[in-house]
Amino acid sequence: NGYADLTTVYYSGDATAAFDVLYDSYKFPSAPGQPTLYTEKYDEMQALNGRNVSQLGEAVPLGLVPGANGVFTLAFDHESFPEGSLMFLEDKVSNEWTDLNSSPNYTFSMNVGDNPDRFLIHVTPGITVSGTDGDCSSSSMISMDIPSYVLNGQQVSWNYLVSNDNGDVVSGSATASADITVGLDGAQNVTLQFLDYSVNATIDLSQAATPSISLPADLEVEASESFTIDANVSEGDIIEFYIDGQLVPSNGASFTGSLEAGDYTLEVRAISAEGCESSETMTIKVNEGVTSINDFAAGEVSIFSNGSNVEVRLSEALADANIAMYSMTGQMVANEIAAGSVHTLSTKSLNNGIYIVVVSNNGGMMSQQVAIAK
Repeated sequence: NGYADLTTVYYSGDATAAFDVLYDSYKFPSAPGQPTLYTEKYDEMQALNGRNVSQLGEAVPLGLVPGANGVFTLAFDHESFPEGSLMFLEDKVSNEWTDLNSSPNYTFSMNVGDNPDRFLIHVTPGITVSGTDGDCSSSSMISMDIPSYVLNGQQVSWNYLVSNDNGDVVSGSATASADITVGLDGAQNVTLQFLDYSVNATIDLSQAATPSISLPADLEVEASESFTIDANVSEGDIIEFYIDGQLVPSNGASFTGSLEAGDYTLEVRAISAEGCESSETMTIKVNEGVTSINDFAAGEVSIFSNGSNVEVRLSEALADANIAMYSMTGQMVANEIAAGSVHTLSTKSLNNGIYIVVVSNNGGMMSQQVAIAK
């Protein structure tokens, strides 16, 4: 019949659930023959209904006194609601639910004398998306704060997708708040979708790098045989080699050395720039081999190493013997004539490791391994 009426619902952090003179106003009935549109608060008709933001998710009663028999249209205009907030109109007479985001107008028939408390407005809380950086013991993650809500008897389920510049990371659906493990660095794009409602967010994550180590298969060598272990290490700023728990010299991710007969455990430890640690182990089996040759009588030659120098003690008959020292790769590192019954080989210029000392005189020879550890 050409008449119209208006009512307003809004949400504020300052409004309360009670009637507030600063945020609410009562609704007075329209003139006879004209419609009266209102919302309710404590069974009182409201023209202006201010509600606290914590009340998002509570149904708002919407009533209409038609004033005359006829066909009516409810037209909804909404703005500034939280991202992901759902808005539905429930008609308790027809049991219809209308998505006000895609269909803001609802047309129906009503007669004078019908129950005016016919409708409910459903406005859900919004969705927030946040991120948590990963440390050495945990992975970075995306947290989706999704309100659990039932519309028209059906649980609302949001489809989500997490992606980045390298493609999709993870996808799924959630009916309530969820934490999604990502374990990645950089910007992650998050999209949630329900019907024609969507939420989009970009979350920057940081993930502490944990070193990755791979070692060759267990090794079997002969005593005094030189061997090299190359470790494949990523994200390791510090790399250390240990043999039976003792730190040994290494060159980055490579270790070269030789061992006496026995079974050993070699461990590689790596530490990232963020302080994250990891380790891997392998077994080295060293078999008995020919480690020395002695053509001289017992007691004629004795060779000792105190870790920093090599001392050779000779009988009087061998006081002018030739004394040479070789690395495990066969390189001669010293070649001297004995100057008396006690001769010292300096190791200042040598790296730590296993060496072979050879004493020779008049066709006789003695060789023995020594260890240098300065």
